[in-house]
Amino acid sequence: MLHRALLTQVLGAILFAAIPILIMVVTFVSEFRKGSLIANFAFPLTTFHVTFDCLCLLYFVKPYRRFIIRAFKGSKLPVRRSTVTAANFYHENTII
Repeated sequence: MLHRALLTQVLGAILFAAIPILIMVVTFVSEFRKGSLIANFAFPLTTFHVTFDCLCLLYFVKPYRRFIIRAFKGSKLPVRRSTVTAANFYHENTII
C-alpha cells in the first residue's frame, strides 16, 4: 500500500518537478530564441506536483480512500465523543 504510494510520488516528482525544471534550465543555458516561451509552458507543470502528491496519498492509502468514498457517498461518518471530567487533586506540602 505505502510502497505504491511512494513509487507514484517519486514518479510524480520526476514528471512534474524535475523534468520541467530541467527543460527551463536547458532553454535558458542554451539561449534558445523562444526559450522564455518554452519556460512559460514548463513552469506551471511544477505546480501540479503538490496536487498529484495529495491525490496519490488519498488513492493509495486505504483508510484515506475509505473516508473519501464514504464522504462522497453521503453516508454518515461515525462520530467519536470523549469527555473529560475534572479530578480533584489534593497535595499536602510537608516541610521536613
